[in-house]
Amino acid sequence: MAQPVVRTGTRLALIPASSMQLLHAIFAAAAIILVTTLSNAALLTPDDFIIAVDLDGDSAENDFLNGLDEDITNAIDGTLDLYLNFGGTNSGFIVTPSLGPTVVTSFQITTAVDVPERDPTSWSLFGTNEPIASLNDSDGGSESWSFIDAGSISLPAARDSLGPVVHVNNVVPYASYRMTFPTLKDSNTTIMHFAEIQFDGTPTPLLPEPSFVSMSSVCGLAFASARRRPRRRV
Repeated sequence: MAQPVVRTGTRLALIPASSMQLLHAIFAAAAIILVTTLSNAALLTPDDFIIAVDLDGDSAENDFLNGLDEDITNAIDGTLDLYLNFGGTNSGFIVTPSLGPTVVTSFQITTAVDVPERDPTSWSLFGTNEPIASLNDSDGGSESWSFIDAGSISLPAARDSLGPVVHVNNVVPYASYRMTFPTLKDSNTTIMHFAEIQFDGTPTPLLPEPSFVSMSSVCGLAFASARRRPRRRV
């Protein structure tokens, strides 16, 4: 295996191949540690881009909520303020985490302050890496969306209460997510609501590739390793 050459003053020195392998091993170990540490990180913040959507196109009635007390920004504001969508079934939201591309692996919903009949009982999650062109209170279909996962959810009857952790079968990072709720506790209601939602998972990228590390760092590690080796007597 060819060994990298580094100029030190007026002499040339070889970086042992084993030291380069050691560097890659260190990066691999660090990546494992970061994956373990960040795999359950909270991904949504109050400053994230978020809009209300309804797949059936029934959410136009939400217009008067915008900027008031029950609009979509309440869904991720970190408080118990209510998010309400007049789209009812198949309504939800599009959110773009400010962390950048993320891998969502679970989520939790906090119930609203009243009317449990409006709580979601099922969910569908899609992801995209395209810029978001959909407008607030639209059908959220102006982008190409990839299906991620779907399932049921059983929210507590208690109001302003944290629901169960719902696991998402996902290993792919996406820049934005679209979540909708196909069914509600009362199939006849025309309103969907909850107080808060949080996505958990892994921010990406986790670690720069070794090729992006400064050469001085590589050289320092290599020479430190070389100097620890005993010299052969001649």
